[in-house]
Amino acid sequence: MLRETMFESVRDITDEMMKETAARVDEARDHERANPTDQDAVKAHDDALFDYEYLEDVIHTDEEVDGIISGEYDEYRSYRNLPALTWENQDKLYRWLERNGYGRCRTLDNGHLTIDRTIKPLEVACNTNYQEILARLSNRPRPIPTGLEPLDAMLGGGLEPGITLLGGAPAQGKSALALEIALYSAIHKHPTIYVSTELPNDEVLARVLSMISVMYCDRDSFAYGNALRDADSYFTQMSKAMDKFYQLHLDDYLALYDDVLAVDEVDGISSDLAAANDGGGALLVIDHLHELEPPSTELRSLDEYATEQVVSKAVMHMGKSHSVAVLAVAELNKAGLDGRTDEKPPTLVDFKGAGSIPYRSVNALVIRKGDDDCSVGGMTTKRLDVLKARHGSTTRGRDAIPLVLDGPHGLLTPGRSPLR
Repeated sequence: MLRETMFESVRDITDEMMKETAARVDEARDHERANPTDQDAVKAHDDALFDYEYLEDVIHTDEEVDGIISGEYDEYRSYRNLPALTWENQDKLYRWLERNGYGRCRTLDNGHLTIDRTIKPLEVACNTNYQEILARLSNRPRPIPTGLEPLDAMLGGGLEPGITLLGGAPAQGKSALALEIALYSAIHKHPTIYVSTELPNDEVLARVLSMISVMYCDRDSFAYGNALRDADSYFTQMSKAMDKFYQLHLDDYLALYDDVLAVDEVDGISSDLAAANDGGGALLVIDHLHELEPPSTELRSLDEYATEQVVSKAVMHMGKSHSVAVLAVAELNKAGLDGRTDEKPPTLVDFKGAGSIPYRSVNALVIRKGDDDCSVGGMTTKRLDVLKARHGSTTRGRDAIPLVLDGPHGLLTPGRSPLR
């Protein structure tokens, strides 16, 4: 009875706010379309959409009510800060919580309320199944290392089930980093699928073999661009790299797809990947997220922004439902492309058309050029910003991870300069 009463209280408040927030989304969208270069308009639309989705997907569900009762929260689901509720409606909810023993209200400097949850009902405390929680924790898939030690340290060990976004301006190494992580995952026997919406499988395989030639056949290494232009001249080097490919059993752990266009096709692949996972973790890499089509013909008639929302949300839920780590290469909006630096580092709102997805992702990364912009023999400096890491830590400006991109071979390694 306690839970049902609380659910009705939350629903009464959020029903009212759903209508208000939906109107705010429409108004903000119209303003953004009328002012496409106005970053304040873009942010206002993203904020309104985030608030609406928060109400629709989180606060407005039984799951959120259970979360309030049991105290199971993450940083975006605490009833201390419900971004979609007005101050007045937050006050209503907090008063109700206080009356029913979930905490004590106190007044903020602005005259409104917050709540300190100092009391937990005995009925709830006694119903906590700690053994069940412990069993779930022990069965969680292990993080999949990326192969870049500084990045793994920031992420709390590597990539976990759910979506990790990887953004960056064109030609900054997004695809190279995504493919390198996929290769490292497969080498360490994690079932891995690499979906490319831009490159055919033969070109992706040439890049993989080029990476392997540097990692294992140093004297016979070759640049993938040369191999694509003149395969006959590089046949010996490619053959040695292919032999190593089979020795590493990569044919058993790495699958390449270049003919997947719709998000529901990716969902089928993700399901197969989950079935192949023996508990050690599985990885799905999507390059490129914004090239995927929505799952139905009706949804494909949506405008670009709405389409990106549908696809991003579907991929995010796919990773969670199949317990698969998803690394998705994503585009940045104009603000993100306009030369982010250590002094003006990237932010989550830089991801193009993703709305609330970056905020609800497991991790969000952005790769950009290094400050010195140094290039020696195709080697260039890069910086990798960790904007979000649910189980790790983030970077700020000059704390970004320094990398060196070996352009001819498509490999990134930690380091500050190709000259050192």
